[in-house]
Amino acid sequence: MKKARCKGFLPGSTASALAHGEEQQREERACGARSTTHCGFEIYKEAIRRPTEMKQLQYLFMTFSVLLLALPAWAQTGGNGGAASYVPLGAGIGMGLASAGCGIGQGLAAAKAAEGFARNPGARAGILFFYVLGLAFIESLALFTLVIVFAKVK
Repeated sequence: MKKARCKGFLPGSTASALAHGEEQQREERACGARSTTHCGFEIYKEAIRRPTEMKQLQYLFMTFSVLLLALPAWAQTGGNGGAASYVPLGAGIGMGLASAGCGIGQGLAAAKAAEGFARNPGARAGILFFYVLGLAFIESLALFTLVIVFAKVK
């Protein structure tokens, strides 16, 4: 079933579509109707939305293609062993990510413990015990990462 379009609505121009939208709102206020597909305006709004999604997909696929074309450059090894020179870099990035995760985890644990103390001061001992236990587990992640970094980087 085709939807009727208003006489003043031109699908080719954004300005006329916006003016049509304002006109549609005035008409809906006057008659009390709440139609979102009045005269096909919703269909036109969807047609405006599609090119931006396609543009985002285009950028995504271009990025992937550039990364895939660069793979042979990483496969070549120089006189110093190639891949072995990136181990310290990877270890440093891994340690940084682990430290950031630990910091975020400790901050969230402290916030929730303070919230628990405020909500129920009588449960302070239980909350404090599990808070300290949780901090020990979180800190152990950073220490294990540090041990792995020292074991791998020579």
